[in-house]
Amino acid sequence: MNSVIKPTESNDANQSQNANQNQDITPTVPRVYKTVGNITIHREKIGQGGFGVVRHGVVLVGGNIIPVAVKTERVTRGLRSFTREVKFYTEANNWNEIGFPKLFGCTMDEKHGIVAMELLGPSLYKLHHDSKNHFTLKTILLLADQMISLLEKLHSRGYIHRDLKPENFVMGGEGPNSDLVHLIDFGHCQKYVEDDGFHKRHLNIQSISGTALFMSMNAHTGYQQSRKDDMESLFFVIAYLTLGILPWGRNEYSNQADRTFQIGVEKRQELEKMLKNLPEAFQKLYYSICRLGFDETPKYENYRKILRGLSGEAHFKYDYKYQWNETFENDQNNGLVQQ
Repeated sequence: MNSVIKPTESNDANQSQNANQNQDITPTVPRVYKTVGNITIHREKIGQGGFGVVRHGVVLVGGNIIPVAVKTERVTRGLRSFTREVKFYTEANNWNEIGFPKLFGCTMDEKHGIVAMELLGPSLYKLHHDSKNHFTLKTILLLADQMISLLEKLHSRGYIHRDLKPENFVMGGEGPNSDLVHLIDFGHCQKYVEDDGFHKRHLNIQSISGTALFMSMNAHTGYQQSRKDDMESLFFVIAYLTLGILPWGRNEYSNQADRTFQIGVEKRQELEKMLKNLPEAFQKLYYSICRLGFDETPKYENYRKILRGLSGEAHFKYDYKYQWNETFENDQNNGLVQQ
């Protein structure tokens, strides 16, 4: 596909919480919306965001019908996000890495760019919301360990995500990987290395990319982002899952640009106070990330060791049993779930 222009800021969490292929269970009686090539799109929506609509669907591959999440983006939007995603997923299919959705097909009709992706489970945003915005410390540490590893995998391939938020981390779909975290929505992803293999320079590119609530301090200024920005953004996601809310972005704003600027101001004012409400290990994690240089490789293993130290102190097991698993088991034991 042709090269694309840099996307503007994505919608924030309160505007795009249903934007990804992870919010609803598969519809029991699907209604066909339309069929394009080997991709059949159902009317039932999974979510809708700033760059398109995601619906349930199926693809026909080798005579087999496979349930998928189908994302459509209107041609009138320029297909910039669609182009980035298709390019990324096409490349990621060759990595054979667990944690990134598989691409099952892409095409276009007269109005839309259409991409069919692996159907995954619920997002961390939805699971957190269903848990009344409270996760246990064990659940947070289990998730954070995997999220750090996902970014390590992504960065090792030369990409940065640039729009990390709870909606873009999802659990696996039905099958052996259902208890593993996956990373989705690569419409803002970008290579951080040039074609010659050297790291891109730290330039003021006058373009905002990301979700204001979770973007790094640097991202608010419009400067070129790097792996450090992804790690800082991930930290804000972890802080949100821990505290249930972030201390910025609660006010009304006249427009999206003003919102992004003002949240950046509030973030600088409230950050130190917020850190004091987090476990000491989390504070250590944040300051370690902050010390990174623009083109420095994040210390992924050190970050995991910091969090695993806290897990060891609390005698947690890395058994992939999350808060929602325990709730389900308790409901079963109490006769609230039919066998």
